[in-house]
Amino acid sequence: MKNIHFIGICGAGMAGIAVMLQNAGYNVTGSDEGFYDPVASYLKKNNFNLEPGYRPENIPDNTDVIVIGKHAKLIPEENPEVAYAFQLQNENRVRILSFPELLQELTLDRNRIVVAGSYGKSTVTALLAWCLSVAQKNPGYFIGAQVYGMQDPCVLGTGPFVFEGDEYPSANWDNRSKFEFYNPHHVLLTSGEHDHVNVFPTHKSFLERFEVLLKKIPADGICIGCIENDSVEKLLSFAPNTITYGVDRGTWHAKNIVWGEETSFDVYKDETFIITATTTLLGKHNVQNCIGTIALVIETNLLTAVEVTAGIKTFKGVKRRLDRIDTKGIIPIYEGFGSSYAKARSAIEAIALHYPTKKIYCVFEPHTFSWRDPAMSFWYNDVFNSVTNVAIVTPPASHGKDTAGQLSAQDILDHIGSPVASKERFDEKEMAFKAILSTIKDCENDYCILILTSGEALQLGPALVQWSENNN
Repeated sequence: MKNIHFIGICGAGMAGIAVMLQNAGYNVTGSDEGFYDPVASYLKKNNFNLEPGYRPENIPDNTDVIVIGKHAKLIPEENPEVAYAFQLQNENRVRILSFPELLQELTLDRNRIVVAGSYGKSTVTALLAWCLSVAQKNPGYFIGAQVYGMQDPCVLGTGPFVFEGDEYPSANWDNRSKFEFYNPHHVLLTSGEHDHVNVFPTHKSFLERFEVLLKKIPADGICIGCIENDSVEKLLSFAPNTITYGVDRGTWHAKNIVWGEETSFDVYKDETFIITATTTLLGKHNVQNCIGTIALVIETNLLTAVEVTAGIKTFKGVKRRLDRIDTKGIIPIYEGFGSSYAKARSAIEAIALHYPTKKIYCVFEPHTFSWRDPAMSFWYNDVFNSVTNVAIVTPPASHGKDTAGQLSAQDILDHIGSPVASKERFDEKEMAFKAILSTIKDCENDYCILILTSGEALQLGPALVQWSENNN
């Protein structure tokens, strides 16, 4: 397996793996019908050979393996390149793999750690990879996001391999979850709130995928589970060996937390003090993430307490996970990844915790299907607790256009049950920008802005940062 071609390369995971293989000396090519940032810029920066559009001639004659992404349509009339790929496979000239199958093959002889959960997995995967790298363990890792201080989100390495374990289906022809292919020695399970309701219509169907993952842990492996999450507590029975963690309870937990720009906390195992750790990450959920990371590397003898806390101290976080995007403005402006209830709530709670005297103006774009599913409208009952003002940004009309019965932006406003001072909806950037400024102008010192989306939210972030910094 030396020559690999990617069809539908502009997914974040596909692009990351393609560049990882190119850096490791493989011959890699790729195609897609659309190239969008940040993935397009990432591929261009790495001098990756891209072919626009889907055509049979994109596939080099010497190709050994073809990797087909989730958003590359399988219908022959719509994707002749995919049709040709399956023809080549039928002729035994190539093998077709999904990207989790490819990762499985690349890591068969490695100590494999899977980080799974409905939230927190990108941050914990990145934190584990960072700490192992700082300690010079030469880890491999697959992270589905961009990380501050890391040149690439995917690295092959030679040491232990850390996977961000996604429960989403692995391919258009295979409904097994991606993490089922990673055959973990150890699992860190952060959470189990219902997510991806368009794929998993019930909470039970969602959790069943995690049961499959935990049953794959070998007899000498460990599941490190966050006991402060009810669903995790129920899932732990499916693992052969378990150790719990949390902020306030669990075998591994924190005491004596001092919140600030650099938060410090004492780490305990049962009643035994282990070490004091510090982090610049915001919020209680990130202290929880740090505790889980510490528990895993110490319990599996990957790192010492001194090594892991040295890594945590210098870790700057995952992009779009509570980034402060202004640098010298008159008002703090943060961007968070609000793709689910739990992610949005933890981001809001973190800002409220670190800015207890400020009002929060939350710009929220319900970009995912879950946020616009009428069955999940109860999420809006209390998600904006602690927020003073809410601006609902209507997501792009093309996003989810084929999904019937979605909540409209006005429906969402009507469902908001939190005691906010004001709630508005905006369809275009200029209107939203003026309305936000009319609220915060002349009382900037009282406010903090939090933008929550997994989309672009009308590009309001850069506009607000420019205004804030120009008026400093």
